[in-house]
Amino acid sequence: MELQQYLQIARRYWRSTLATVFLCIALAAGFTLLQSPTYTATSSVFIAVESGGTAGELSQGATYAERQVGSFVSVATSALVLQPVIDELGLDLSVKQLGEKLAISSPTATSIIKVAAEDGSPQGAAELSNAVAASLQSSTEALAPAGPDGTRLVSATVIDAAVAPASPSAPRPAMNLALGALLGLLLGFGQAVLRSVP
Repeated sequence: MELQQYLQIARRYWRSTLATVFLCIALAAGFTLLQSPTYTATSSVFIAVESGGTAGELSQGATYAERQVGSFVSVATSALVLQPVIDELGLDLSVKQLGEKLAISSPTATSIIKVAAEDGSPQGAAELSNAVAASLQSSTEALAPAGPDGTRLVSATVIDAAVAPASPSAPRPAMNLALGALLGLLLGFGQAVLRSVP
């Protein structure tokens, strides 16, 4: 079909197309209203490695720290880190269930671990993120190898504490409605094309 033919179809079946768009927007709005708000709070943990004073030793220490970050990202959702959080906050959750409320990440080429926690309340999200960050800090120091003089070669420091978010991270009404309108346009035009087929 040519563009002119598509335009003719759109003009001929504009009522059903518009009705489909409104229906999809209404469904998106209903879905948004039925969703419970979810809040996300994020804290940051910095991983440091003890190294010498020369440029070469400092460079090696930074490289080693970046490699260790990948390991500690996985450790952050382990029972070693999460079970103390469950006990401290009195959560009625398993380690796996708590892990599903977390998103642990590390920006590329950094020694920083970000702990994002989701909860139904802003304060709960902040408390959970900070508790996991503190537990990760303790676990990192416990797991870190000791140097010849007995000092830990790897240390963790909470550099940004999570604060209660002012607005929910989900649902996103504007995005849901926009997706509903886009889907409505596609479905509406699709049914118009099918109805025009002899």
